[in-house]
Amino acid sequence: MAGRPASFSPNDVARIATRLIGQGKNPTVDSVHEQLGRRGSRTTVNNYLKAFRDEFKERGLTALPSAIPEPLIPIIEDFWAHALVKAGERYDEERQSVEQERQAEQEAYNAVHSEQIGIIDEQAALLQDREQFISEQARTVSELEQQVRTLKSLLSGYEETILDLKRDKSRLSDQLDEERQESHRRFDQAKEDWYRERATLRQSVDDARKQLSEDNEKNARLADHWMLQLDDARQQVRELKERHQEDKQRWEADIKLERARADRLAGTVSGYEQRIEEREKEVEILNARLVEMEELNSSQAQTITSLEHLIADWDVDNKPFKS
Repeated sequence: MAGRPASFSPNDVARIATRLIGQGKNPTVDSVHEQLGRRGSRTTVNNYLKAFRDEFKERGLTALPSAIPEPLIPIIEDFWAHALVKAGERYDEERQSVEQERQAEQEAYNAVHSEQIGIIDEQAALLQDREQFISEQARTVSELEQQVRTLKSLLSGYEETILDLKRDKSRLSDQLDEERQESHRRFDQAKEDWYRERATLRQSVDDARKQLSEDNEKNARLADHWMLQLDDARQQVRELKERHQEDKQRWEADIKLERARADRLAGTVSGYEQRIEEREKEVEILNARLVEMEELNSSQAQTITSLEHLIADWDVDNKPFKS
């Protein structure tokens, strides 16, 4: 809040100070304030008294005289009043000059401010365009990330299918090995049976021959009986041969059947292996597409980061001009 205006002027303080000097007294704040009838504040009296003394110093006086002759007091008072008038006129001229300079500076400031506002509007429009571009890039990145997630899900499904096919292949391979082992075991068993029956047949033939020799020795005269026994032995031999031939054909048929089954299983396994190779190729293609998507995603993220840094730098360098 502004203070109450002084009820006296600098001219009044100058006259009282001159009068006190003429009386041989030192013009102090208290003495001048007393001569003024204690009007106003001591601070204002001190300021006016200091101005009075500074005026004397500017005119080459280092100290106030201890006393002024009485006839010179009116002259000094008139001189001081005239000096105050001139000082006021000089102050008005300086004030007008300062006001003109201030007005010119204000106009220049208004022009610069208008220009800065135009630049700020342009930069704001550019910032809006960049923000829209960043938003579009963010949507693109989101779509790419969605595609990457879809490809990863599809890849996971393919990998599970490949694992299932590999498990089926392993199971079929184990089954094929078991059936091959079983086929070899049955073939070996049939071969052993055939050798055993052939040994039995030979033993039977040997026994028949031995029995025939014994019968020839014992029954030389029983030729018909011998012939009948021989025919029976021959018939048994033929039957054994036929049975052996049938068994052999049956075993060969079983072996062919086992081989055909093994060939079919091998074809099935080959088909599974071909399907697995096709799935692996598809997985390689999907992996390549996934790498491309990740590289594109990384490039888009770097672009967005660069734009954000550019906008941050622009915000620092283009703050609104403060008055």
